[in-house]
Amino acid sequence: MTHGNGGPKITTEKTSSRWNGGTPQKTPSWCFAAAEEAVQHAFGNSQISQEQIAHDVLFARGEIGDNEGGRGAIDYYQGVERLKATHGLSGTSWADVQGHVEGDRTLREVHRNNWGQPLLRGRTTVQGGGIESDPIKGTLDHDGLVLIGNRSHWKVIYGYQQLSDNSFKYEVYDPMSNKQATMDEASLRKETEMTIQVTA
Repeated sequence: MTHGNGGPKITTEKTSSRWNGGTPQKTPSWCFAAAEEAVQHAFGNSQISQEQIAHDVLFARGEIGDNEGGRGAIDYYQGVERLKATHGLSGTSWADVQGHVEGDRTLREVHRNNWGQPLLRGRTTVQGGGIESDPIKGTLDHDGLVLIGNRSHWKVIYGYQQLSDNSFKYEVYDPMSNKQATMDEASLRKETEMTIQVTA
C-alpha cells in the first residue's frame, strides 16, 4: 500500500480497539465535552453526558476563580452554590443541580456557552504539549486514546499510520463536524497546543 502518488509506503497501521466513534458536540462551545464524552464512553463510562462534563469543567473553573474570557465560570460556580443553599440540595454535582440549572435562564445560558479543558475524572492520563509521535503511538498501541486541543478546539486521535519515511498520519475525530479524517502530523502540529494521553 502506498501513500499518495508513489509516495512512502504505510509500514504500520493501528486503530485503538476502544474506539467506538464519537457524537457531535451539542452546543458550539462544547467540543471539549464531546471529546471527553467519546473517550469516557470508550473506557466504559457510558452514563456520562456532555451536559455533566460541561457542568463539571465550568464549576471547577469557577471554584478556582478562573475568569479567562469573562466572569462566566465564577458566576456559574456562585450561582450553583446559591442553588444548593436555597433548595437544600445535598451537593453540587450535575445530578444534584441539573433541573435547577436548566430552570434558571442565566445559569443555563452560561452552562451552554462556556468552554474549558476536559477533566477526564476517573481516567488515567498523561498530559503533554504539542504533537509527539512516540507517546501518541505508544498510547494507541496499548489501545488508549489521545485528546488534542488548543484554546478554542478539542479533537480525539484514535489511530495512526506510520510510513516508510518514518512520518505519521493520524486518524482524528472532530466533534464539531462529527467527522473522522486522516490528518498528517505537520497539520496537527500547527493546531495542537496540548495532548492528553488516556490509557485507562
